[in-house]
Amino acid sequence: DVYKRQGINAEYGGADCDRHAECNCRSLSPSSDPMQSEPHLATKLLEDDAEEPLTPTSRAHSQDGAWSVFRSEEMSPVRICLPIDEAVATSTIRAVAATSMVQVNDRNADMPESARRFKDQLKLCHDCLRYVRKLEDEVIRADEESAVQLFERTIDQHSVYNDLNKAHEILSSMVADIDQSNFATVSIIKNRNEAVEHAAVLLHAGEFVNFAIEQSPRSLGVPEDSSSLQTGLLDMESGTTGQDAAMVRCVTGVCITRTAESFSRALFRGLRGCVLMQMHHLDQEITDPVTGQPIFKSAFAAVCTGEASVDKIRHIAVAFSAHMYECPTAQLDRERELARCVEEIAAIDTVLNTSKVQKLEVLRSFYQQCIALKHFCLQERLVYHTLNCFELSPENTLLVADCWIPSAARQQVVLALEEGSGAATHRAFLETWPIPDNARYPTFIRTNKFTDQFQAIVDTYGVPSYREANPAFFAVAMFPFLFGVMFGDIVHGSLMLIFSLLLIGYEDKIKPNDIGEIGAYLYNGRYMILVMSLCAIYMGFIYNEALSLSLDLFGGSRFGSDFKDPNFGHSTPYPMGVDPAWRHSANNIQFTNSLKMKMSVILGVSQMTVGILLKLINNVFFKKWLEVIVESIPEIIFMTFTFGYMCVLIFRKWSIQYLPFPPDCFGSGCVVSVDETGSLITQKAAPPMIITTMIKMFNLENVPPEDVMYAGQNSFQRFLVIAAVLVLPILLLGKPLYLKRKADQAQAQYSSVMSKEDNAAVEMDGYGVMPDPLPEEVGEVQEHDKFEFGEVFTHQAIHTIEFALGCVSNTASYLRLWALSLAHSQLSEVFYEYILSGYNLYLFGYYPGIAGGTAVLVCSYFAFFMATVGILMGMESLSAFLHALRLQWVEFQSKFYDAQGVAFAPLTLEGLDAGFRED
Repeated sequence: DVYKRQGINAEYGGADCDRHAECNCRSLSPSSDPMQSEPHLATKLLEDDAEEPLTPTSRAHSQDGAWSVFRSEEMSPVRICLPIDEAVATSTIRAVAATSMVQVNDRNADMPESARRFKDQLKLCHDCLRYVRKLEDEVIRADEESAVQLFERTIDQHSVYNDLNKAHEILSSMVADIDQSNFATVSIIKNRNEAVEHAAVLLHAGEFVNFAIEQSPRSLGVPEDSSSLQTGLLDMESGTTGQDAAMVRCVTGVCITRTAESFSRALFRGLRGCVLMQMHHLDQEITDPVTGQPIFKSAFAAVCTGEASVDKIRHIAVAFSAHMYECPTAQLDRERELARCVEEIAAIDTVLNTSKVQKLEVLRSFYQQCIALKHFCLQERLVYHTLNCFELSPENTLLVADCWIPSAARQQVVLALEEGSGAATHRAFLETWPIPDNARYPTFIRTNKFTDQFQAIVDTYGVPSYREANPAFFAVAMFPFLFGVMFGDIVHGSLMLIFSLLLIGYEDKIKPNDIGEIGAYLYNGRYMILVMSLCAIYMGFIYNEALSLSLDLFGGSRFGSDFKDPNFGHSTPYPMGVDPAWRHSANNIQFTNSLKMKMSVILGVSQMTVGILLKLINNVFFKKWLEVIVESIPEIIFMTFTFGYMCVLIFRKWSIQYLPFPPDCFGSGCVVSVDETGSLITQKAAPPMIITTMIKMFNLENVPPEDVMYAGQNSFQRFLVIAAVLVLPILLLGKPLYLKRKADQAQAQYSSVMSKEDNAAVEMDGYGVMPDPLPEEVGEVQEHDKFEFGEVFTHQAIHTIEFALGCVSNTASYLRLWALSLAHSQLSEVFYEYILSGYNLYLFGYYPGIAGGTAVLVCSYFAFFMATVGILMGMESLSAFLHALRLQWVEFQSKFYDAQGVAFAPLTLEGLDAGFRED
């Protein structure tokens, strides 16, 4: 046995079975040639041509059965072997698909679908699904055409199908009955339309004759006087014939009303004006027998002379899809013909209703079992499509496929194989799949309905590489909080909270497919909206803003009842958020801008630092010690010694109380003077500008003594700048130089080995002595391309420049938190002051809002509500969401996220209906 020769230990899905015994099961295909191919995805819809990701040199053991979101689960390469018995193979695939824990790779990727083992069964599945779609369309069409409910499921227990041939027989029989009924219906409707049209012509025949009598003979090109034409038409009416009657012809029929005018012009031009036309629109709609749509038609009469003119009229009528009907000249004959048409219409209606009832019975029978039939056919298609990915073993006794499973779910898969095999003699089993070290492992991260949308945001940027830190773990907290910083308002956040709670409360009753595309997005992100609304409410309390108004929820202002008493620290600060006194202060904008700007920088630097630390954690986890030393550590030093230090200065400045009595100067060069009493007076400290301090720091200049915030600041800042500058050459040159040194050493070792005389071929008895095998590292030099220092250096230079400049640009990018928060606050204030309050706006002699009285207040409140919902809750929330998404993707994830992974695509029975109508 080939698997035994490879020394692979197998785990049987059930009791032990003899794998070496001759298989007595029925072979499903005459083909027995073994096929060897690279592993591919089981379904072509999930193929990915992305580049190969980095594979970790060591993999941590994941907790058995544990839900993990920080790192993707550890995956195990396995090989599933199935007996060639179709019943056992299909039941095993169903059991494996029920676990949703196995990804099957296609071992027959080079083989066309038409040459695979189960092509006939797969074609049968496609035919069944085509029949299901056709019958569903007939059900929908019949339900739309009826004013009452035609279809209702009267049984709860659907039939259980386990035979594909039986399902195909049932569906094909139903489709044949429907096709036969439709063909008969088209013929019946066509005959009915002809009878209705003929009856309409007969009803208007008398008017047509009178119309012809009243016309001038010159209209027909007859040179005689009018008495000859009138006599001929009267003879036609009475049924007599004469010499003049032979010259006059009256052609009747029915044409489409939409083309009636064009038809009339074509007759006039074709007969050079020698034709008289009259039309009457039919009151009854004519149904198109093919499309079933109503068509409006008109009865017409064309009076001309000569047989040649009649032939022209008939040819033109055929071109315009007009139907010609003979109309008896005698009144009595017309009445008898009309009665015959009415009887024919009644008989046709009876046959048509009978045909519809028979068709409706077939559709109702299908409607009762359509769910079971469709699900069974979809499952069978998945099963046989998966079996086509299996390869026949060299002994023609097994179907073999390479698979990926989560290591924690190995026992679950083994139990599924046991369940699928049942009591069969030859059973399915699991064994280890020996793969190369550079194989591409799929990424599998378990999610629930809460974390699913956060993971979707990350996956939109790129699927995490195998076992790298997952940004979604941090996005659950960081992303909504960044949104709340830009959308901070108690009332607006509360409205969003109510909306999310309604979506969550009615999540079982809401169908995303019935609420439109935008509604489906909101429904799928209901838990994300919940967390975003809570963060917006929290930041609203921090800003102390509710519709641009300040609240005293935690007591009165600490600046006194009139908001004018200074508070230099002798009173306790406001318990939470901004003191309400700032809302009425003259420098409100200056204070809030300074607060929000510094807060934005602190949040941005903190989030980017977390990203750099995650890169360090990833490198340590994958044991990439070179990247740890020459990349992660220098990046952390540069970030923390520059912008991290700036955040420390912000906190230090906030901790110093400069008013009413500023502290003594912290610097060593403070000026000391003597007052009139002879006492020494030390220079006082002044609140410095953080930007000015940072500029002097990078210019290696001393900060003025009064601006120093702690002792030894100038010396410490020089140390930070020098250290930050010195790590840049390490970041730039460390990795290229180390790799070049390793390559040179490997090349030198290879050259020394090849130069040894012992490795020279020695002629002996006509045979050559083969050289000793080269060391592993030397072999790697031969297998891989020659090391290119310029390419590595260029790549590292781009990374260094991007990181150094990105620290500056990304920090500035976080100022969007301040800008969006300011815009949201100002828009709220504008809507309140100029629409709801109204004291600051005077239009057409009236004040809007509260200032205008009760009647005006009702209209103003409606306008205020629409502006709040449409602009602030709609446009502003979308803007804040997009900006938070940009910060998550670019500023945070770019610091560590590789995003070169391939999503785990397990075989599953869930979601088979998705995309069924588009297949």
